[in-house]
Amino acid sequence: MVLAKAAYLFDIDGTLLHARGIGRQAFEIALQKVIGKPYSLQNEDFSGRTDRDILYGILEKEGIEKEEIENLLPSLYDVYIKVFEELVSENKDKLLVFPKVRELLDALRGECVGLLTGNLKESAYIKLKAAGLDGYFPYNVGAFGDISRNRVKLFKVALDSLKKYYGVDGFEKVWIIGDSHKDILCAKANNAISFAVATGKESKEELAKYNPDYLFCDFNEIDSIIKILSS
Repeated sequence: MVLAKAAYLFDIDGTLLHARGIGRQAFEIALQKVIGKPYSLQNEDFSGRTDRDILYGILEKEGIEKEEIENLLPSLYDVYIKVFEELVSENKDKLLVFPKVRELLDALRGECVGLLTGNLKESAYIKLKAAGLDGYFPYNVGAFGDISRNRVKLFKVALDSLKKYYGVDGFEKVWIIGDSHKDILCAKANNAISFAVATGKESKEELAKYNPDYLFCDFNEIDSIIKILSS
């Protein structure tokens, strides 16, 4: 049995970068195009949720039945991706990569790195490419937001994907790096190590309530963080 030392599963939004509301705007446009009525999602909480869960929840509030939602989702995904790509192209300079993120990812080059994100796969890589981070993450390695409404269920998919890509049978340690309490809960439910950063909507104090294994305000203490993740 071939075991790698560690796997590193990264969230994107609020962890690696801030997309400045582009995803929210793309959802509003896609919903209007497919459903035929205007939507304002300014009060919708996206933090830690999968894109499937976000859209499902919005459509449920409209009183749409589950079967019809399942029929609508493929069209919504397709329209959303097209709109999202256009908006990112027009607003590429607005994307904010958080300080020290590139330094961290540079330190993890050669390691088993992948994504565990609520983003749809296509939008995840559009976003990473626009931010200049796509070179750190091999394509289609991880788990994405169309798989389930429940982030916890993305873990096994992500792990199987990393095993296949890196040609190993397992990992001595699995790290989940994210900014939401849902990342912490996902790690705990799957016996992974939770590494939380308060770079998203939730404060350090709020994240601390969920008892992550490691908790930082951001990535600025980069030397300590690299040492921890390499341990």
